[in-house]
Amino acid sequence: MVACLVALAVIPAAIYAGGNAFWLDIATRLVVLSIAAVSLNLILGFGGMVSFGHAAYLGIGAYCVGIPTYHALFGEFELVASNSGVFHVILAVVISALFALITGAICLRTKGVYFIMITMAFGQMVFYLFVSLETYGADDGLVITS
Repeated sequence: MVACLVALAVIPAAIYAGGNAFWLDIATRLVVLSIAAVSLNLILGFGGMVSFGHAAYLGIGAYCVGIPTYHALFGEFELVASNSGVFHVILAVVISALFALITGAICLRTKGVYFIMITMAFGQMVFYLFVSLETYGADDGLVITS
C-alpha cells in the first residue's frame, strides 16, 4: 500500500520532468477517470444507489476548467479568465458540490427506479445545457487551441 502511494506521488512528477506531453496527457486522463470510478464505487457500492446522472459532475468540473481557460486564451470576459490550476480546481469542486447539493436534496427523496430516472434526468439537463452553449463549441464540445 505504501509503495503504491509512493509510486502515485513519484510517477506524475517524473512524467512532468520528462516533458513528454503524450504521457502527461495519458496520466492526467487516468487520474480523472480513476476519480470518477472511485466516486461511482462510493455511491453504488457503499450507498447502494444506482445513479445514471453521475457523469454530470465530471462535465461540470470539466467546463469549470475549460471556460476560464478559454477566456484567458481569447481575452474575453476577464472576470473568469484564468490559467491558474488552483483556481480551476477550487472552482470545479465548489460548482460541482453546489450542483450535487441541489440535485441531492431532490434525488434523495426518491427510491429505486425513481432515483435512477431522476438522476438520469439531471444528467441529461446538464448535457443539453452544455450542448446549447454556442460560444463554447455547442455539439462539438469545448475545444481549446493555443
